[in-house]
This record gives sequence, C-alpha cells and structure tokens, in this order.
Amino acid sequence: MARAPETGWASAVVIGCLTGIMLTAERLPEPVASHFGAGGLANGFSSRTGYLLWVVGLLVVVPTLTAGVLAFAARRFPAALSLPHRDYWLSPERRESTLQYLMSHSAWLAALVALLVFAVHLLVVDANRAVPARLDTRMFLLALGAFCIALAGWARALSRRFRRD
Repeated sequence: MARAPETGWASAVVIGCLTGIMLTAERLPEPVASHFGAGGLANGFSSRTGYLLWVVGLLVVVPTLTAGVLAFAARRFPAALSLPHRDYWLSPERRESTLQYLMSHSAWLAALVALLVFAVHLLVVDANRAVPARLDTRMFLLALGAFCIALAGWARALSRRFRRD
C-alpha cells in the first residue's frame, strides 16, 4: 500500500530538521562537547564528524523506525497490535480506516522525535560556544518537558480514538 498522503508532512519535518543540523554544523568546534554531566558541564567529547553522524543517525533512524515499525506491524501483524477493543477496530469494515489512522498518528510521533533531536542538537551547538562548554540544563529540561507533554497528548489522542462508548 502507498504511504498515506497525510503523513508526507512528517517527512518534511525530518528533512527540515536535517537541513537545520547541516546549516549549524559549521558552528561546532573540533572536538565537539557531546556529553554533559551535572550542572551541564561537558564531560565527553566527539569529533565533529562523529557527532554529526550520530545526531543525523538519530534524526533519521529513530523517526523512521518509530513510524515504520508501527506501519509495518499494523499491516503485517495486526493481531500483535495492542489496541483497546482490537477485534472491534480491526473488524473488516473498520480495518482500513484503523490502519490509516495508526499510520497517520505514527507520523506525529516521528515528527515529535525529530523535533526533540533537533532541539537537543541546537542546545549542543549553543553549549559549545561557551568556554568551558556548558549545556543549558534549564532549556534542555524545557525541551524534554515539552516533548513529554506532546507525547502525553499523542497518547491521549490515540486512546480516545480507540475507545468504544
């Protein structure tokens, strides 16, 4: 089956984040402070190339797996899906719309993950401007908190979609 047209925007988000990483890569020093401990102080370093390969890998692989595994499992192994009232939602008359929704909804999750990876990358770029390198832990926690709130909203929407009144 072809990809649902309403999921193309998630690919655009990933591509936009990838573009943002490439545009900010030149701001990174050699070596890059890439791990931060208590108080945000750098305690681990990577080569610029190594860091960029890692962050681009996260940006592309994690959202792709997030959306791809769910889409694949929904199509190939629907009995393995853990849905409330699974038999009802996967009955022949509802199956296609249920699978379309799951694929579309997984695109939201993939986009959220990509945005989190990009936000952390921007914080790493900013951290490497300081001497010594220091991650803004307040902003990191804010980004992580925003992701968790969005993730809770994502889970709530999923739960609400598959309830039976």
